Amino acid sequence: MPCSSSTVIQLCTDASTYSAKATSIDVESTYGGGTPLKAPGVEYSVRCEVWDKSKSKWVERGTRVYGTFYTRSATKKFPISSLGLKKGSNSVRVIGNYTRTDNFNGTIYSSAQPAAFIVKR
Repeated sequence: MPCSSSTVIQLCTDASTYSAKATSIDVESTYGGGTPLKAPGVEYSVRCEVWDKSKSKWVERGTRVYGTFYTRSATKKFPISSLGLKKGSNSVRVIGNYTRTDNFNGTIYSSAQPAAFIVKR
């Protein structure tokens, strides 16, 4: 499972390349910050972006997923059909945004993302 390099919060996908037969991109987040989390844990949102060659930029596609976790999030699925991919190879990346609040430090923000990967259609 390819993961981001962050040591506090990691965002992982179920593969680094997806074939034309793949139906979803599965992602999960894990907290490895050392100090056990108490309520409310880590709130997060995860989104997919697709490289748009004509605009030379990343474009958000599909629906964002949201949740809260303490150690590991539930696996979230992004249907590949919702990403509006073109025929051939597409560059896709998954980005997670995280907010953690604790009683001592207030709100702490962290963001993690694995490298872009290829999805074939």
